[in-house]
Amino acid sequence: MRNCVLTTIMNLEHNGFYTKHFISADIAANWLAEQVPEGSEVAFGGSVTLREIKLEEKLAARNIKLNNHWQPDLSEAEREISVRKPFTDLAYFTSANAITTQGEIMNVDGHGNRVAATIFGPKQVFIVVGENKICDNISAAFKRIEEIAAPKNAARLNKRTPCVEAGHCCNCDSPDRICRAYVILKRPTSGTKVTVVIISARLGY
Repeated sequence: MRNCVLTTIMNLEHNGFYTKHFISADIAANWLAEQVPEGSEVAFGGSVTLREIKLEEKLAARNIKLNNHWQPDLSEAEREISVRKPFTDLAYFTSANAITTQGEIMNVDGHGNRVAATIFGPKQVFIVVGENKICDNISAAFKRIEEIAAPKNAARLNKRTPCVEAGHCCNCDSPDRICRAYVILKRPTSGTKVTVVIISARLGY
């Protein structure tokens, strides 16, 4: 295990987070799918990482109902309900834009539903990241978001923002801006069990 990963895990646990480290995405996805009872209902936050590890398929194999507002066949009304549903679900799965070696978790959100559900509502939150999202400190985490995560996510979502063209944050005033709520978790919020799953792979943005 690389020193930065070990340091990150130690500091996350010192800060009150639970942690798991896996050498492969498949092993991690199998473990995650087993953390909730078969036939239960869980929710996803918008995450390329969760798609890449094929967690949705693992959950479906255990007859676990998934509330995912990314589903393409949802109407606007259904999508609105889906966005708000995670606060009453048993567990919430998402990723992070960056994690620091000091054991802090950073996310930036446009609507706020993803970051809100990591703070309040679900009894269990699973934050899944590849090693590529580990940063030295909060300043490096901001830089990672501005130069990697935000431009790539804006492009993926077909947003008309300057960062899509420039390849880096322009601190724009665009109506399509997706960087609106900046949340740093230094500790899990009271009453919420947060497990950070780190995978030895490059995953997501």
